[in-house]
Parts: sequence; C-alpha cells; structure tokens
Amino acid sequence: MRTIARSAFIAAVIAGAVVLGSSAYAADIARPVYKAPPAPITTYNWTGFYIGGNVGYARGKSNFVSTFDCPIGFACPYAAPVNHAAAGLAGTGSATDNNWTGGGQVGFNWQSGVVVWGVEADFQSFSLGVTRTVSAPFPAVFTSYNITTGYNTDWLFTARGRLGWTVTPTALLYATGGVAVTDPQLTNQFIDNAASFGFASNTFGTSSVSSTRTGWTVGGGLEVALGNNWTAKGEYLYLDFGSAGTTVAWVTNPTFQNPNRLTTVGGDLTAQIVRFGLNYRFNWGKSPVVAKN
Repeated sequence: MRTIARSAFIAAVIAGAVVLGSSAYAADIARPVYKAPPAPITTYNWTGFYIGGNVGYARGKSNFVSTFDCPIGFACPYAAPVNHAAAGLAGTGSATDNNWTGGGQVGFNWQSGVVVWGVEADFQSFSLGVTRTVSAPFPAVFTSYNITTGYNTDWLFTARGRLGWTVTPTALLYATGGVAVTDPQLTNQFIDNAASFGFASNTFGTSSVSSTRTGWTVGGGLEVALGNNWTAKGEYLYLDFGSAGTTVAWVTNPTFQNPNRLTTVGGDLTAQIVRFGLNYRFNWGKSPVVAKN
C-alpha cells in the first residue's frame, strides 16, 4: 500500500509540473512582443537653385614665341641672320604669375537617385600679369637689346555643366566643364641701347592687342551639406584661352618708323584655380523616410 501511495504522489507532482509549464508557455505565446518603431532615415535633396560666393588662388602661365624680320640693308643694322635668330630665341620662353581670386556663382541642380546633374555660372576677379623680360647682346654688333612680353587679364566668367555622385547623402563629388571667358592683353616691347654708343637714340617699339577671348575649362570638386540650406565646396579648375599675336615696328632717331623692322610675339594663356565656396540652396532640405521592416 505504501508503495502504491508513493507512486501516486510522484505521478501527481509530475502532472502538476507539466500543467504549470504548459500554462506558462501558453502565456508567453499569447503575450504580444514589443518592438520599437524604426528610426527615421534622413535623406538630402540636392535639387533646386543656389547662389553663393568663393575665394581661391590662381596660377597663370604664358608661352611666348618671338620672331624678327628686317631685310638686309642700310636701314637695318641688325639684319645679320645670326642677330635675328639670337633675338628670337631670347624672346621665346614662358612665364607665370600667381594671385588671389574671388567672386560669386549661381546654379541649379537636379537629383535622380545618387546622380546629380547641374549647371553653374560664375564671375570673379582674375588679376594675372604674366610678364617675361630678357636682356642680351646682339652677337654680330656691339649693341644689346631688351625684350619684354606680357599677358595680363582682370576678370573671369565661366558657364559649366556639373555631373555629380552623392558619395553620402550629404556629400557630392562632381566633375565640371564648359566655357571660360576673359579679357587678356598681350604686350610686346623692344628696345636697344644704341644711344649709349653715340647714335641719335635707341631703337624701340611697343605694341599690344586686347580682346575678349573664349576658351574652355574642366575640373572637379566636393560639396558637403552644412545644414540650414547651406553647403560648402572645394573646387579645382583648369582653363585654356588659346593664343594671340601682335607685331611692333621699330622706331628710331627718334620718330622715324621703319615698317621693315618688325618684332612679332605670340603668346598663349592657361591657368589653374583652387577655390573654396559657400552656397545657399533654395527649396532644399531634409526629407525623413521611415525605414521598412
């Protein structure tokens, strides 16, 4: 009897435990599991108009080519071919100039996915004075000469397309290219020291050509969002304005101009600009997007 009673007691305990465990499991299944709402994901829309300013540093370079023309005769004491060749070689070379630059820009962007298309125009100070001066003796006569060539400009306008990729929602890496316009003046000056040897005066001549020139530009940059519709950018541009030429007739004694004594100089102008800018964007801001589970 005791054995039977003990067995019945153990069975009752086991049955109770099973019932309690099943009830607890059922309660866990029935209890709703709480999940926190997904955090909003913030995206940035680059589409829209913008306006801003920039400041930077420009480096200009010019390559000059000089040639001399003077028929052999009494009116051309420097007619020896060796003199022409020496002066032409001396007047041929390159020069550079550096200066600060700054101005303003306006543009429009359109975003599609991670790609951003846009156009931008800017106008700014572009004060470069590329000048080259050389002095040397004529190899076949006793006088020496001085040749000065220069390429100067004051302002710059560019109109460019932009193609960018949003490397992050708030960072835009872009390439840019288009037309560049400036107002260069090419100058050419020649003078010798003939008066130092008893002649009536030095031989000299000055000429220049100035015109608005249209070239091209390419570059790239990085623009990042600062908040409150402001962005900051760093940009590099390379510019090429082609070449121009000017010819001067020498003057002696001291008003006699000999059209047969000619000095011609050709020069080109290229430049590189590194600049930083701030833009204010209109109709631009943050658009919260709720992430899906």
